[in-house]
Amino acid sequence: MPFQWEAGGLTFSFELPDNRLRFRHVLPLGIAAPQGLPELGEMSGIETSIHCTGEDIPDHHGAKFSGAYPRVESIYASFGANFGNIAIVRRSTRLSNAGTRPLGIEYVSSAMLTNFAGPETFGDDLKLHFAHNSWRAEGQWRTMRLADAGLVRNGNFSVSGVSFSSIGSWPSQSYLPMAMLENTKLGVTWFWQIEHNGSWQWEIAQTAAKALYRPRSGKLQHGERDAGRIHQSGRITRLRPESMAQVKNGIAVYKEQIRRHIPESVPFYPLGMPDLTIPS
Repeated sequence: MPFQWEAGGLTFSFELPDNRLRFRHVLPLGIAAPQGLPELGEMSGIETSIHCTGEDIPDHHGAKFSGAYPRVESIYASFGANFGNIAIVRRSTRLSNAGTRPLGIEYVSSAMLTNFAGPETFGDDLKLHFAHNSWRAEGQWRTMRLADAGLVRNGNFSVSGVSFSSIGSWPSQSYLPMAMLENTKLGVTWFWQIEHNGSWQWEIAQTAAKALYRPRSGKLQHGERDAGRIHQSGRITRLRPESMAQVKNGIAVYKEQIRRHIPESVPFYPLGMPDLTIPS
């Protein structure tokens, strides 16, 4: 049973096979969907991808983040917010644990978008725009076909994909945490930006049903340990008054008793002064 939701000049298309919510595509109002889209498969159109520690991923995925299912003990909610008539949507995911023991979280996506083009034409129809970023070389935008970035049309579906990521607290150290995917045939460009001050990852790949998808996330486990654990504490929407008082007291102590002594303090280097000279 297909249905649509319109907001900010965009049309979000969904289906409900077997009472399971599946996302089809998001397009500007009045733009028809790409031709030749595949039928929904078990791993197609999922709203959020979650991989719990110790769980297998029931998909022929290679190194991709497709087919990650939440365990029965976990509950997730995917949120979207639009901004008036601007064609922008903010997406986020909230996890809570309804089980009886903690769960390790290997990966969770903040958004999943699908079906930018048909599986037989995406190699010709789509262009990827992304930006290299480095010290004194910021915003070096490049454009390439998906095949040149690693996703090659092979007549079936690919276990490879296009993947960009950053690890650490400098989210723009190698790439800007944003990109664009352009369908030249439709005249539509999808732009995304990851709002996170730490590690992030996004990819463009195919499910076993040949559907193109693009998840994005902040913290991830692949390449970085201890992505997270979710306990049975529900969710915290606000601090108790006594807890907030402790936070405010800690800030006051730093501002009033510690910060004013910083200018007169003497640096201490137990291993000696660092040598910052650059050999010629």
